[in-house]
Amino acid sequence: MATTFEKFYALQIPEIRNLFISTIEDIAGNANIDEMIKAIEDNDLERLVQASGFNVVFLNKIIDKIEDVYEKSGNMIVDKWPRLRNGLGLTKAVFNIRDEFAENELKNFSSNFITNISNEVRDTIRETLTDGMARGINPRETALNIVGRKDRVTGKRIGGTIGLASNQTKWVNNARLYLQNLDERYFALSLRDKRFDSIVKKAIKDKKPLSKEKISQLITAYESKALKYRADAIARTETMQAINRGEYRAIAQNIEEGLITEDMVTKWWSNSADERVRQSHVNLGNRYNKSNAIGFNEVFETSRGSKLLYPGDTSLGADLHEIIHCRCKCEYRIDFIKQVNDEKNNQ
Repeated sequence: MATTFEKFYALQIPEIRNLFISTIEDIAGNANIDEMIKAIEDNDLERLVQASGFNVVFLNKIIDKIEDVYEKSGNMIVDKWPRLRNGLGLTKAVFNIRDEFAENELKNFSSNFITNISNEVRDTIRETLTDGMARGINPRETALNIVGRKDRVTGKRIGGTIGLASNQTKWVNNARLYLQNLDERYFALSLRDKRFDSIVKKAIKDKKPLSKEKISQLITAYESKALKYRADAIARTETMQAINRGEYRAIAQNIEEGLITEDMVTKWWSNSADERVRQSHVNLGNRYNKSNAIGFNEVFETSRGSKLLYPGDTSLGADLHEIIHCRCKCEYRIDFIKQVNDEKNNQ
């Protein structure tokens, strides 16, 4: 049976994923195609980014949701605790999201998230622009390759590379090239829309090139699946990292306030146990497991020397390779019996 945490985590993923997709739809819907065409003709990347509709304001609803996860995670971990004794008697532990450290942590998250997404959008647009110029695509076609084409039913733009990571934009460019050349490597692309496979197979068999319109249809379908893949990765990563930050801060607050002591808390590294977990994090899970837990402020150290207080922690200068797309979880054990025994011994 799923734990309360597992249920909470699972519920956040589709919500953040859908928020990311709707954000990209809003950005694409804000695009000025005529201005994009002029910027492409002038090879002006910054104007092109602006004309594409991108504005960091669109990211606020995602940031607000992830901050909400941070706060709820901190509250969830202390809500499970028994009432604790302070100088005035027994009291309930709380998580204050408005303390200075928590507010600074949220500001840093917001700033980093905006910077990372902004850089990715710029890199993606540059990649699509460069590909269009290399293949002699006209400026209007390149603009539509960036922000997508309007769906005749909904009126919304679908497809396009905006919202994808730059490496995923290269996937799109390769897919388009495979279709144009009737290259069977197209069938190795896991994000292709398999409903169209029979059409591509027939074209290859008959050695009859696909029409420009058909290629556009298949690439739009590929881009839409790639965006969902990207949104899902962001949702899983940011949700788990917000949970790790919120839980760590909630425990730290209550240590600072004297409701618990640091020596009551131990922790261990738990990875998501699938094929996507990087080897260094598999190693961390093996080294710092439940049977070999460490103290609250002790560090998890990777074989490369990166030190983290919890998965996703950047405060000790961990290599970004250990942070990006990490879905690992920090698990805690708090020995409340120790507090009771210590009080008895001090009486």
